[in-house]
Amino acid sequence: MADHPLTSDVIRILKSWGSEWMDVPSQRNVINKPNLLHEIEESMIAIGMFVEWLDDSSPRMESSKQAVVFVDICCGKGICSLLASYLFENDSRVSKIIMMDKPDNKLSQNGHLDWSHIVHANENAVSEQRPFIEARKENLFETDSIIKWLSTARGSDPMALVGIHLCKNLSPTFVGIANALGASQVPFLCLAPCCLPRVVVQGRNNHRNKLEVAQYEAPLQRQARLKAAQLRRNARQRHSKATRECILCQSTKHAVRQCPKLVSYSIAQQCEILERAAAMEPCWKCGQLGHRRKDCLSKQESSIPALIPQPVLHKNVSHIMGTANPFASYCQLLSTTIDRESISLFESDLEKTESSLLEHGSNWNRYRKTIYIVANDK
Repeated sequence: MADHPLTSDVIRILKSWGSEWMDVPSQRNVINKPNLLHEIEESMIAIGMFVEWLDDSSPRMESSKQAVVFVDICCGKGICSLLASYLFENDSRVSKIIMMDKPDNKLSQNGHLDWSHIVHANENAVSEQRPFIEARKENLFETDSIIKWLSTARGSDPMALVGIHLCKNLSPTFVGIANALGASQVPFLCLAPCCLPRVVVQGRNNHRNKLEVAQYEAPLQRQARLKAAQLRRNARQRHSKATRECILCQSTKHAVRQCPKLVSYSIAQQCEILERAAAMEPCWKCGQLGHRRKDCLSKQESSIPALIPQPVLHKNVSHIMGTANPFASYCQLLSTTIDRESISLFESDLEKTESSLLEHGSNWNRYRKTIYIVANDK
């Protein structure tokens, strides 16, 4: 990494961290992190590629008066985000940094992520003219909520999505989110997969041999799909044991028909209350509120609303484990699912430290992963 364009800046930053943070407990835990240098090196590769794209895109960005939101997906302790904040000091091309990981990350202490070092680093972000780091605890597999939140959180700025060492199905999910958001919202992405999804590892022995990756979905299409899913859930509520809130006493333990307070009303009032409650319940056929199944005017042929499938690309992966280098073959195949003009695979020169736990020479997973998939819209 000695000849990497960011090396001198990173060395300067690490030295400043060492001198400024040694007496701060939250920051001392970062600089004493056993694999800190590994994570710094891996982050340098991804950030370096982002900088190259940023340099090429700067004239266009300046003319549109836009900056870029740097998004660190499955960030762990957030080393990449932390480094990026300091590297983009006094650089208005990056408006802010978003880092996200799931709340119960198994690699974190007690199953919960500690981002106190990010909070400390943010304290001086404005005065030092560094991008602020917004930390979010989100489950990447809840793709619809992730897409909705990112679309709002970015404001009017485009996003650069970065994912370093994403395990199993997280990598195709990462690609699917970038595809679904589209090139206008995510003109740059960099992904370093970590290990193979189960559907790939099981290969020909698995009846499921297709890798599924979501594709672009226009906002109106997504709204229609989500609405159809909600109507279907509404219509299926009769199959659920969950009791909705009683409109008389707000109890969730019984419906309004079983409410002890109902008998205190006159027959006419009881009918009015039941009608009012029925109007708040979804129709068991179409899922819409305001009428019952017997009064439903829906022309649908199915008993409940049909789902609208999400646009998905299927790739056969049954041959991957039979190749000379399954991991490289998987990365190559995964790259073909990305919907961008320019897509490339980059084999970094990071030291491929062999794991002591995986000594068998034919084990594809014995080395540190060094393949990066880079895609952008020129």
